[in-house]
Amino acid sequence: LEESSDDDDSLITPRRDDDDSLSLPGRDETGSSPIAQPKPNVKETMLVNPYQKQRRVEKTQQEESSLQIPQHRSDAGYVTAKTDEAVINASIKVTSLPDISSSSQKTEVQILGIDRAHFKPPAFTRTADPIVHKLSSQNRPVHNRRNTPVNNVFSSPVRNIWQSKFQSFNHMQSEMVQVLANSDDNVIVSAPTGAGKTALFEMAMARLFASKLNGQAHRGVSGVSSVKVVYIAPNKALCDERQEDWSKRLGDIDRGIVCTTITGDANATSSYGEIAKAHLILTTPEKWDSITRRWNDYVVLLGSVKLMLVDEVHMIGEKDRGSCLESVISRMKTIQRAASSRMLTSYEISSSSFKQAQPNDLASNMRIVAVSATLPNLGQLASFIESGEAYVFDESFRPVPLSIFVQACGHIGKNRYLFDKS
Repeated sequence: LEESSDDDDSLITPRRDDDDSLSLPGRDETGSSPIAQPKPNVKETMLVNPYQKQRRVEKTQQEESSLQIPQHRSDAGYVTAKTDEAVINASIKVTSLPDISSSSQKTEVQILGIDRAHFKPPAFTRTADPIVHKLSSQNRPVHNRRNTPVNNVFSSPVRNIWQSKFQSFNHMQSEMVQVLANSDDNVIVSAPTGAGKTALFEMAMARLFASKLNGQAHRGVSGVSSVKVVYIAPNKALCDERQEDWSKRLGDIDRGIVCTTITGDANATSSYGEIAKAHLILTTPEKWDSITRRWNDYVVLLGSVKLMLVDEVHMIGEKDRGSCLESVISRMKTIQRAASSRMLTSYEISSSSFKQAQPNDLASNMRIVAVSATLPNLGQLASFIESGEAYVFDESFRPVPLSIFVQACGHIGKNRYLFDKS
């Protein structure tokens, strides 16, 4: 090489880079050949021979073209598997996929800023056991019982609900007038079948509607639009029977009162719209359980329920359906704690799930009235619904008394188990 002349073009003189190191393809800084060497990017390698330089540049551009994403492939997994930073042609439009890891839609609870600490049940405090009042013919003799006139308890227009039925409450109903018509306490009652337990529900509704009407009933403008009543019955047939009766009689109080039945036949999406329009909702435990599962999105709507009527509450002890009714009552307590945790502004309510709600109504407590014909552990159920008192009526409070007796049958011959067939 020392004897060669400077004009000899047969030799290739490599060019030094900025760091004065030789750029030799296929070798690292130690001079060894690695097993897998990454292919170089578009980086011009200066060669003395112009033809070799041109071929090297064209070969590198072809390698880059192989990394480009074809237009007919839109699979996001293909892009990720190919390369993390793929070279995409400017003519290809890439649409970003929505982020499904964290939902961007906030619930109504989050929008209103309700603290989740209110979702937890209050701290346990030992209280006195509920007082169970057992009313029978011994402490309430029949000759001392009185029927209370409806006009002495309720004023117009709420007393119109009974004008087509009766003018006075019976003995059992008269015993409960003071509790249901003059207080907002939770009540649980056990009375015989046919004793008139349905009128107890009507007393509770009359008290609630009387405080919201404000003299607007006869002008056709509903004054009870800010509160709702939920009636829970074991089956759909009982709900349909109550709707047919109450829809007519509640119209005598206020023509704007709307009664609706929501059972398993109703669509889940349309149910919330029907609840927003109705004032009295008649449903079953299973359906109301399905509706209230999404209460985080409808806390204002479901928080507007201020009276919960539970018919045949003894079914809470059933093996199959009892847990559902227990869950519904417990969840409604949680909803009320969340809805009444702070005073909402009119602007917040206007953008909520129930725009007719009033801040003062949401801050008030929900009342629970439960009735049944057979409740052996009435005190425990009273503690569950947070009622300080419970009432038990014996068979003497039936409007039509029942006589209970045992009639013996004669037997033939000496066999006392062979009854007489005559």
